[in-house]
Amino acid sequence: MNSTAIIYIRVSTSEQAEFGYSLKAQQEICRDYAIRNKYGVLKVFIEKGESAKTTDRTELKKMLSFIKSNKNKIDALIIYKMDRLSRDIYDSLTIRLTLKKLDIDLKSVTEPFDDSPFGTFTATLFSSIAQLDNDIRSERTIMGMRQAIKEGRWLWNAPYGYKYKYTNQKSYLVPSDDADTLKKIFKDFVSGKKQYEICEELEKSGVKISRQHLNNLLKNPLYIGKLVTKLFNYEPIDGIHEHIIDDITFYKAQNILSPKKNQYNIKYKDKFPLKRFLKCPECDRFLAGSYSKGRYKKYAYYHCVTKGCPFKSVKRELAEELFFDFLDSFAIKEDTINDVFEKIRVSFNDKQIENTNTLKVVKKDITLLETKKDRIVELLIDGTLPKYI
Repeated sequence: MNSTAIIYIRVSTSEQAEFGYSLKAQQEICRDYAIRNKYGVLKVFIEKGESAKTTDRTELKKMLSFIKSNKNKIDALIIYKMDRLSRDIYDSLTIRLTLKKLDIDLKSVTEPFDDSPFGTFTATLFSSIAQLDNDIRSERTIMGMRQAIKEGRWLWNAPYGYKYKYTNQKSYLVPSDDADTLKKIFKDFVSGKKQYEICEELEKSGVKISRQHLNNLLKNPLYIGKLVTKLFNYEPIDGIHEHIIDDITFYKAQNILSPKKNQYNIKYKDKFPLKRFLKCPECDRFLAGSYSKGRYKKYAYYHCVTKGCPFKSVKRELAEELFFDFLDSFAIKEDTINDVFEKIRVSFNDKQIENTNTLKVVKKDITLLETKKDRIVELLIDGTLPKYI
């Protein structure tokens, strides 16, 4: 009975342009692999332009569902490369475990590995490399975004009233034709008009904006040149784009929207952060923090709240110093870290040498077998093969 396999291929637009991982090329290589290894191709799943950062991919989900429904008909899953399947090591291991439970082999055309312990290690290593590459790309992207924000450039969708202008391959916000409408929105709002009234007037003039969208526009600090992003913990950064709304009008609008609300997420900082960690050694209750008024200044203490507890208050500075000393006791020494990495490096090098030697032996055996095969073909052509049987 012939073995059967399914093929999964994936490409993103950028990868196809940069590395040439075209869907057609992947499919041809995978089908050729199936023919050479005597697999009948049952189905091909083609993923177009979806990232391998997660398993939430259309064709991948279809493939996994197909595998579970036809587990007794499939012997192998053929892929071009491990990072085509997933760039996340956890997702990759999960998929491999699913295949193993269903007794389906995973075959990578460009990365040889098997079900042996070393083969499993190799497959995991390929998955780790794929995730490392993905993490490095993400880190570089974030670093680039942070630098652009520091320079005062907005990177996301241009909000209402702005459009993008591109100069030297960089994008810059500039006021659009809607800027005058935006100015009127703010002017009407701070003059006392209700949001629904503004929306109705806009609709009559042919501009349709929902009340929720209008509310978001009125709160957006981008209009006064402030970039507020998660990359910088929502701390406002001065933008280099032209302001559409002046500061006075904007803050008047904020006072009308939420007079008591802090618009820029300036949070209260707890002066006694160890309250959730320190317990009274006498009654086992969490310590509280408070100030004791001295002659010239206030002194901070951690103390027990249980009435009559004999535990004496401890100065905040002393408590925090002892706490940090306690944390330092768990720190791993640099010598130990270096020793561990050195052992890993030596072990890896030894394994590399072993693999290289094994590869040489295998290549030698292949060459010998190729020579024997050529000799047999020659004998068959000459018709002299029976003399040697």
